[in-house]
Amino acid sequence: METEQQMDELDLDNPADVIKFILSFFKQSLQADAESAVVFYVAELRKKVNKTNPLSHWVQKEIIKSGVLNKPQARQSWLKCWHSNRSLRYVRAKK
Repeated sequence: METEQQMDELDLDNPADVIKFILSFFKQSLQADAESAVVFYVAELRKKVNKTNPLSHWVQKEIIKSGVLNKPQARQSWLKCWHSNRSLRYVRAKK
């Protein structure tokens, strides 16, 4: 049976938990807007995963240790960058 502490933990090798972790840096009102960019970012990050460097390694390196999401202005720049990167791959379908 899981303890309360384990239920509050996020597994940084689990893409869904990484998405939750990154979204937790954004205000609730911005999370819906940020979600598509965060999902795209995690998908791109997963491409770097190998036997020696699991997803948790890349999250630690690119998000936690770099502190890229610690300040509001840095978060805004990061989000703008990943929205832009995502827009290079996905376009709105014409109706």
